[in-house]
Amino acid sequence: MRIEDFTRLKKIVKPRKAYSMYYYRPVTGFSIDSRSLRPGDAFLALKGPHHDGHRFAASAVHKGASMVIASRRISLPKKVPLWIVDDLPAVLAALTRYVRQRSGARVYAVTGSVGKTTTKEMLAFLLESRYSVKKNIATENNLLGVAKTIFGREYEERLVLELGTNAPGEIEHLAWMSRPDVGVVTWIKPVHLERLKSLEGIAREKTSLFEKIPKIHAVLNYDDARLRTASFRPVSWYGSDERCRVWARPADRSLRGATYLINGRFPLTFPFPYELFLSNALAAIAAALLEKIPLEEAVRRMNEFAGYPRGRMDVRTHHGVSFLHDAYNANPFSCRQVLKLIARIPARKIFVLGDMKELGERSVDYHAGLAKPVRDAGITLCVTVGSRARALHEALRSSRTCEVYHCAHYQDAAARLRSRLRAGDWVVVKGSRSVGLERIFPLLGCPKTFAA
Repeated sequence: MRIEDFTRLKKIVKPRKAYSMYYYRPVTGFSIDSRSLRPGDAFLALKGPHHDGHRFAASAVHKGASMVIASRRISLPKKVPLWIVDDLPAVLAALTRYVRQRSGARVYAVTGSVGKTTTKEMLAFLLESRYSVKKNIATENNLLGVAKTIFGREYEERLVLELGTNAPGEIEHLAWMSRPDVGVVTWIKPVHLERLKSLEGIAREKTSLFEKIPKIHAVLNYDDARLRTASFRPVSWYGSDERCRVWARPADRSLRGATYLINGRFPLTFPFPYELFLSNALAAIAAALLEKIPLEEAVRRMNEFAGYPRGRMDVRTHHGVSFLHDAYNANPFSCRQVLKLIARIPARKIFVLGDMKELGERSVDYHAGLAKPVRDAGITLCVTVGSRARALHEALRSSRTCEVYHCAHYQDAAARLRSRLRAGDWVVVKGSRSVGLERIFPLLGCPKTFAA
């Protein structure tokens, strides 16, 4: 991309003031990170919660920035155009949309309450067998992350974008910026309820991806009741129902892995017996089929996928005790899924739950509601950590189902566990990432790499 004349650029940015315009030279791209800026890029000096881009504008100019767009006047080491704007995030969104529209890439957008990142990684992996692919780094799925991904595209033929939200309107705004050709929705589950309020609110937010983009192809999870009633067209369904375009039937499951037959014919094996990964894979395969990739080829390649997120369903054994590390994130749905999994383990089982964050007004109910799944899983000892998780402790204590302890901090939980563990036990650790329950493992003597 090369903008020889600044007239079009000026119409998009609408600067309140402009300085040093005599030094204008063609803009060849845009950057919000001075570390990755390429010569010719225009630098947007965004101010975030941790860093102020205005402090890095001089560095950007030294690296070859063709101009700087900022919220206030700043001193620059060289004569380059400086534009001052009133709403820099709005300018960022408009420029991202402009770059996207000038791009010849086909864009896939992935959203949903759970499984976005894994689905994004799986889909990119499938497409890489035939195309050059650009994707978000890790979970950079907000305004800055999506803009950074689109700005960073060079020659890639496909963009796979994860779109995240925790407030109404964010998905629609990100979709307006990225203009996806295909939209994938994983699940509608109780996550980010503090601002989205209800499951209906979450469904509206996630499916707003399709509202204002003509001809976008929807890829939806038939196993989710709220998505199953969607009327978007065209749509490709995936799930456990044989009426779906891509569906799966269990073939063999154990504690160390699982194999499924895709569309009753092609075997797909996972190194974890975690059904959410199956749903992620089905979504990715259904989207890849839109590229005319044969189903057999897509399944064969999916068997080679190794990019599972760190801290998800990682099982290690230490001094005869098996630890299942799933403290990457937590919500009621994913907790029920892992409890269903460990219900099949014929051993003494210990469940450690940290706070599940952003559940809004019903946080107490959602934590307490895990009491039945805990009972059904045959948990012998349950240790809860944090103020929210106390609700599960109280529900279990009143029912006298299993031995229970509540701890304010992960150190207390580790001390409680140390005196109770014995060879043959299984310990499952689950909690929202911000609780930091992975720090329990080193205190129990586990290798530090396990908690990384």
